[in-house]
Amino acid sequence: MIAQSGHMSSGEAERELWRQTRKYINEYEDRAAELQLDFRRERSALESAANRQKQTQQEASKQKQHTETVGQKCNEQHIQLLDLRKQSQIASLEAARLNQQLQLLQKDVQGKVQIQKQSRDTYAAHLKEQKSVLEEYTAYCNAVSD
Repeated sequence: MIAQSGHMSSGEAERELWRQTRKYINEYEDRAAELQLDFRRERSALESAANRQKQTQQEASKQKQHTETVGQKCNEQHIQLLDLRKQSQIASLEAARLNQQLQLLQKDVQGKVQIQKQSRDTYAAHLKEQKSVLEEYTAYCNAVSD
């Protein structure tokens, strides 16, 4: 376009130069405004992504804390269960020992009952024998006194 200035007067060439310069300035200003809008949009998107990342990290931290708390409670309950299991085993062993003692005591009582029964039978037989002797002696005494 400046090449045509050979046919134009110097005033017209200067106006044409200013017109093209303003045109380029307007184009650059429009482009700068578009780039500024793009920049703001991208910065907003970046800030939004940063906020989402921060929220995600906070949620992950809360979840990790919750998981640790639940894990700790599970460990405590596991320890309690192991203690209860140990107490149950001890109680079971004690019950078995007491059952064995009870069986021994039952056998002992049965043996003593048997001895007592034999002793009573022996005493009854002895008493019967003594009664018979007494009756004979009483009969003899009555026969001698008559």
